[in-house]
Order: sequence, then C-alpha cells, then structure tokens
Amino acid sequence: MKISQKFQVNQAPPLVWDALADVALVAECLPGAELTEANDGRTYNGTMKIKVGPITASFAGKAIVERDEQNFSGTVEGSGADSGSSSRAKATMRYALTPLEGGMVTEVAIEADIVLSGSLAQFGRSDIINDISARLTDAFVSNLQTRLAAGAEGSETVPSPKEIDAISLVVFVLWKRFLRFLGRLRG
Repeated sequence: MKISQKFQVNQAPPLVWDALADVALVAECLPGAELTEANDGRTYNGTMKIKVGPITASFAGKAIVERDEQNFSGTVEGSGADSGSSSRAKATMRYALTPLEGGMVTEVAIEADIVLSGSLAQFGRSDIINDISARLTDAFVSNLQTRLAAGAEGSETVPSPKEIDAISLVVFVLWKRFLRFLGRLRG
C-alpha cells in the first residue's frame, strides 16, 4: 500500500534537516518507537510497539537511512517482525523538505510503500492505514515541534508514549468516518 502525506514544522529547513538526522530524536518523537542500536551512521536497529486490544506486538527490526543533503531529501528502508504474532512489516519511505514562508517554516513531504503480512495484516486496509498514519504523523509533528522549541529554550520535554494503542486509533478513525457520513446525509 502507498501512503502520501505532507506536514509543516514551524522551524527553518536546516534545523528540521538536522533534527531528522538525529535518529534517536526521531524515535523519541514517534509513539511506540525505540532506537536500540546505531550501527554505522546509516543502519539502525529498533523496536516499534503496537497495542491491538489486549495484544501488544513488538516489531524488532532494522532501518537503513540514506540522506541527500544537497536536496534536503532522503530515504528510509525498514523491516521488522513480531515473533508473538508472526507478523512482518516492510516499508520504504522517501521524504523531502521544502522551505515555506520565507524559510521560517518547513514542509515535509512523505511517500511510503508499506507491506504487511501475518495476523496484523488484517488491519492493512489502505484507507484505515492512511487515517492511522495521519494520526501518528500528527503526534510525531507535535512531539518534534515541542522538542525543537524546547531545545531553543533549553527546557525539558515529556517523553512520547512507549506503544501505539491501535484500538484507540481505529476507534478514532471510525468515529471520524461516522461524523463525515452524518455530514453527507445532512448536506
């Protein structure tokens, strides 16, 4: 499945570029992610925890990061597996930064190709995954903005949740769709 998203960070592109180079910071900003090992500056090991009702899946995996500093773009290729559910995930994400508002705001465009297999693949309908990924992106952007602002002010920040509660995300997505449906009936 393919996912395309854009978001804005209220910081200049060089600051956002540097933040995205800090894989530990990126993992701290992404709910459920944890960096476990930085190998050679471009290969990283980590985990991603997802809670689906009473089941918690912990994907252990590897990511390879390629960055093109001249074009403020990059690619992340990752794969992981959860031994408990025999689920696997593989993704290739491409991203590019664009300055906005005279270079004071950065737009980040993301294109991702994701393949899910195993028991958790039943949640892999692209419309649900797109909505869930939009919510995760919102949480990531909020955490990133908070950390970048805190770095500028020298203050402490609150850590991100240690796992993604997929049930609450799915309930949120279904509620949002229900409200859109009601809106169409009224219109």
